[in-house]
Amino acid sequence: MNQRVKPPEGVQCKVSLAQRTTLQVGGAAEFYADVKNETQLRSLLSWSAEQKLPVHLLGDGSNIVVADEGVPGLVLHMALQGRKVERKGSQVLIDVAAGVSWDYLVAYSVTQGWAGMECLSGIPGTVGATPIQNVGAYGQEVSELITKVKVFDVSTQKSFDLLAKDCDFSYRNSLFKKNDTGLIVLAVEFKLEDNGPAEIRYAELKEALTEPKAVTLRQVRQTVLELRANKGMYIDADDYVPSAGSFFMNPVLDEKSFAAFEKRCQSKAPSFEMNASHRKIPAAWLIEAAGFKKGQSFGPVRISERHALSLVNLSGATSRDLLLAATEIQDKVEKIFGVRLQLEPCVWP
Repeated sequence: MNQRVKPPEGVQCKVSLAQRTTLQVGGAAEFYADVKNETQLRSLLSWSAEQKLPVHLLGDGSNIVVADEGVPGLVLHMALQGRKVERKGSQVLIDVAAGVSWDYLVAYSVTQGWAGMECLSGIPGTVGATPIQNVGAYGQEVSELITKVKVFDVSTQKSFDLLAKDCDFSYRNSLFKKNDTGLIVLAVEFKLEDNGPAEIRYAELKEALTEPKAVTLRQVRQTVLELRANKGMYIDADDYVPSAGSFFMNPVLDEKSFAAFEKRCQSKAPSFEMNASHRKIPAAWLIEAAGFKKGQSFGPVRISERHALSLVNLSGATSRDLLLAATEIQDKVEKIFGVRLQLEPCVWP
């Protein structure tokens, strides 16, 4: 840390990030601050620019691997709170601040009888992170629900609304993730259906529901929570193992790549149509078909006993341990199937 830098009020020095991430690995932030409003954000960004400090944005830390050496610059914990609701006939528009817990919002919408995000229950993280990753699960994606995203432009120091059509959403991707846009998510507006039916598209969820055509939103949410818990993909304070949920994304292949992949498979691989020219392959199937097993250990890192997509920190693992384990899995899957698994968590710095 530059000893000549005197941080402004509210900025802390050398703050451990391990306890602020669900993987519980990594070093300290050089500088750290909680951001509770746009005015504070503008002030902190101005200070970081004066000091030529890189800036990193943190929500609940559920999708981040922090380097053991720590993170240089300023880590901003986006803690903005609040929500506004507007009704238009049967439609409900709910505008939610970036720092609100995602699962709190899902639970709230379900209790209100607003359909649309019930299948996204149990996903850790904050509202502000959902458009960046285009979060999805059990047949729903947030891009289907988002009408606009309020963003702060670092270059102009101004905020504005970005319509959903301009966010360039795709599978686990968006404008915010693809490019260094300098846009910070402040709030997200979602469109839900008041007293609408639950849409059950995902086969596993259909099988878990006794009457999938007549279930309530509450029943769907509870079933999704149970499915996620059985896979170790739901953070439960009474049954918690440090992880980042899915550590790898499901590969999406075009027609040519999928044909080449099928030729390498000794047995028929499961796949799902994404659109007319792309198919998705379950990463968990690839990992297990490559010879890795649930519960397999790599020193202090283990593949979850409940789901092959999840890497867990057994005790005292470092970020280097996690990334070495991930690389071993990636290399073997690629050698056998010609497909390189991509990491789902962001790696800092």
